[in-house]
Amino acid sequence: MERTIIVNGIHYRLESITGKVLATTKSMETSVQGSVSGGGGRLREGSGKLHDVELNLASTTIVHDQFFLEDDAGREHSFQLQGFNVACRPGNSLTVTAAFEPGKQRGPYVAVRNNSTQNHFINEKALRSLCSPNLLLYLLACLGAIMLEYKILSGFFLITGCLLATIVGTMVFYGIKSQTYLQDFKNNL
Repeated sequence: MERTIIVNGIHYRLESITGKVLATTKSMETSVQGSVSGGGGRLREGSGKLHDVELNLASTTIVHDQFFLEDDAGREHSFQLQGFNVACRPGNSLTVTAAFEPGKQRGPYVAVRNNSTQNHFINEKALRSLCSPNLLLYLLACLGAIMLEYKILSGFFLITGCLLATIVGTMVFYGIKSQTYLQDFKNNL
């Protein structure tokens, strides 16, 4: 099934495949990053000082889903997805949706719906990369505002204050627009 949605004035093509789950597997990939700092010190004849060791650890886990669907025409489709954590079992009916930017032949999978359980799984990272406003345009607008302020205003502190306000305002506006476009995209899925 194919349809078009409009988000931020851009026409995205959505293509969906619905089918019965034939087989499914799931795996997880965890990466751990860490750093150690501090430590050491000096002891001499029972006195001295030892410094504490600071250990920082962080981990990220990526879920990998692999499943096979059979559509109504009897064709088999295989999917290998990251970041969804789809809950399904053989026999469930799934709809997998990919989104394509204008003029592109490839696009990320953005949603999986388990029609049997009515659960919906969305790939936030893929959606965010698709529908975020162009940061370069916002930075160019910020640069234009800074140049205008420099021409109009005099005085270092006044210019610095306006400069900071322009940069912060631009980044806040960019963040608000990103969230708005992301929510619009989700609502249209």
